[in-house]
Amino acid sequence: MEELKVEEKVSSKSRTYRRKCTVCVNDLTLEITKNVGDDDKETTYHYELKETTAEFLKYLRSTDIPTFVLKRDGMLYYCCFIMSMKYFKFSNTTLSTLHKCAFENTICKRLISLPDELGGCSKVFNMSIGIENYPWITDGYETFNFFQKQENGLYSSDIFVVINCNHYEQVKFEITEEENEKKKKESKKAKKPRMTPKEYRLYSVFS
Repeated sequence: MEELKVEEKVSSKSRTYRRKCTVCVNDLTLEITKNVGDDDKETTYHYELKETTAEFLKYLRSTDIPTFVLKRDGMLYYCCFIMSMKYFKFSNTTLSTLHKCAFENTICKRLISLPDELGGCSKVFNMSIGIENYPWITDGYETFNFFQKQENGLYSSDIFVVINCNHYEQVKFEITEEENEKKKKESKKAKKPRMTPKEYRLYSVFS
């Protein structure tokens, strides 16, 4: 998987600045390198990814524990974080520039909110939760129990990225540079409703 740098916005009394953060998987170890402190000192944290099962992940989803799940060649691996990490922001491009469902000028034909048996995508239908529940997704990663602080409370900031999927059916479409820029601006303005921690846990356990 490709290593990418993401940026974390930090506010202080005198200024607002960005800290660089690198996340990668190396030999089933999740490495997070952050520039921390006023001196921007670089610190790397290592989290061992352990093999797991769908049953155990279901249990973890019912807790408050921030968790990262990697699916590689159909096998499931996970690591848990201390509670203070639950506000860490993983980007959709943290470990891969490719999100199979929709990437640049390609999109999957099945990317609609219908069950697979009706020609849609169960992942989309189930609100992009539970990478372990879709055997046709062979490679990807997901986070759960991560939250973002906003003025009116905490909201889920979890991600689900598909890298390889056996149900993928490509549709190509052409878009001009001008249209692409317009789409990016509109996307930034749009506010996607997020689940509260309580709603998220209930959905994860009973879905």
